Amino acid sequence: MTSKTSIPTADNENWRMNNHSKTTYGPDPEIVLRTPCRSSYAPNEDTHKQIRVYLFQVLGRRRNDLALHLPSVMPLWGKMRIISGGDLIRTKYALRGMSNFEVSYSDAGESRPVDVIGYGQLDKISICELGEHKIYRFLRNTTLILALITPCNTDGTDALISLVGYKEFVAPVVTDV
Repeated sequence: MTSKTSIPTADNENWRMNNHSKTTYGPDPEIVLRTPCRSSYAPNEDTHKQIRVYLFQVLGRRRNDLALHLPSVMPLWGKMRIISGGDLIRTKYALRGMSNFEVSYSDAGESRPVDVIGYGQLDKISICELGEHKIYRFLRNTTLILALITPCNTDGTDALISLVGYKEFVAPVVTDV
């Protein structure tokens, strides 16, 4: 999540780097969004619903109220590079096929970190400009880089311990990059 310094568009020179296929995003120089980009992308109702579920979890506001104020256009990006880690992440949208991901996180609420590995496909990276409406509380005037991810059902198997296979996906989720 980044603070909005200006309304970003694919043509905004404040976003541009040396190459027209790369774009830094707002004040966070660690994230570089890469083409393909659809600046006029309008998410379908299912994606909007998943974004509302995510914002409901973060903000604690009613999903129907959030639906009234979400932007209808959210630029869609195909790739993202994390500079400090050197990772280049491609979406299903960019590859027109499968895009696997692995996520590891630690639960800060526990007395000791818990590593969890998840597998699935990264479907989309979208930019969500939250406006000034009071429903956004502490996220007012914030720009979110959101990922739509479809996790795989691995029956809890950890690839660090044994070979992991999967035959099905579970419900897609949205999270802030």
